[in-house]
Amino acid sequence: MSSISIEARVIKQGENISFVGSLSITTLLDLLEIPDPNKPFEDNRRVKLKHAREFGNYWEIQANGWICPPLMLDTEERLVTRSIDGSSNALCKVELPVSEKFKLKILDGQHRILGWYLKNRDILKRLDEANKNYNKAVFINDKNLKLRSKEEIENLEYLQKRMNNEQVGLIIVSGISREIHRQFFVDIAKNALGINKTVQAKFDTSSIVNRVTGNIIESHSLLVNRIDMENTKCSGDNENFLSVVNVSDIIRHLGFGINRRVTAKKERDYSDDDLFQVAIDFFNLMTGSFNVLTQIEDESITAKWLRENSLLGSGTIWRCLAGAYHNFCVLDQSVDIDGISKNKLSIDRSKNKVFTSFLEQLNNKSNLPISEDWFATGLFPKKTSTGPTSRSQDLLTMVRLFQSWVESGELFKANKQIRDNLKSI
Repeated sequence: MSSISIEARVIKQGENISFVGSLSITTLLDLLEIPDPNKPFEDNRRVKLKHAREFGNYWEIQANGWICPPLMLDTEERLVTRSIDGSSNALCKVELPVSEKFKLKILDGQHRILGWYLKNRDILKRLDEANKNYNKAVFINDKNLKLRSKEEIENLEYLQKRMNNEQVGLIIVSGISREIHRQFFVDIAKNALGINKTVQAKFDTSSIVNRVTGNIIESHSLLVNRIDMENTKCSGDNENFLSVVNVSDIIRHLGFGINRRVTAKKERDYSDDDLFQVAIDFFNLMTGSFNVLTQIEDESITAKWLRENSLLGSGTIWRCLAGAYHNFCVLDQSVDIDGISKNKLSIDRSKNKVFTSFLEQLNNKSNLPISEDWFATGLFPKKTSTGPTSRSQDLLTMVRLFQSWVESGELFKANKQIRDNLKSI
């Protein structure tokens, strides 16, 4: 096969002739050279493996409807076209080359192609594992494993059908040189406006964390009308005491722990209602334990005053407390519902009482400027700092310090020794 024929619309952009059409995901993976994170294309930038995987996960999760801009491809060859009987001059059949000499190149969409390629490999691997589990279940007569394996096989076969049937929009630029290809790549990147975490947290309802974030902001009395929906953090005279990004980080840590990714599998296996209830319990516990939060609720102090006088004005402290609460109080159990294994989040009420005692102690030790004990943790850059550093390792260290204080029943106990032990892990 020397070419693939598609129906396309002809468009003119300046002196360039482009064709607008579509192909299935599977066909595209066969047609295009797959980007390699370790060896970037000569005329394009290096792809980021994490970003590609995240796109593949997004596609898998959004079975009811996903969206992405058309892929932009180009070729040095002048594409061969044929008119379609009875159609306007703008419609034609265009032959897409598959030969090495005139191979189509990716102008924009490397991460999407790599994401689908990785997802396809992942599906094949998971399908092989599910078939092995099914055969094992039949052999040992394990009905629950058989049901779970059968469900997984059906889900993965459905994903394969989606790969074969779902179409990707294409814009193919015909007959451009390598030099113009490079220039167009720069033009696309230079004129693109990225999306920040605030916009994601506000509008991205494909994520369980963002859905619960939106619900909790609209329902908990501490948060209603006190969350900045535009900025990534609150400072200065900002009348809000947390940003939507702060709240989404807190929700993620409550449900899944500190520095944990929410994978496609977790999106499927966890319930919004469970995560929402864990979040409600945590914010209720915080409000009941800290005097300054009660004062924020009744508006006897401002958010600015809180940031200047209490560690509770620090989004990082909130994140670490949420991470410690997850580790100490949140139960993450696998339950069987109609033969399907799901994960259920709940609160260990006996441990919740212990954590409450820790917060009540912390209430009296959260004033600014920080004490010598806080500074001795090594997690505050200066004695005048209003919050700890937010590097990944430091977040993890602070969470583990909090846990050790909860378990010992005493704040700052063996501070330096615990910190040194944690950093050696």
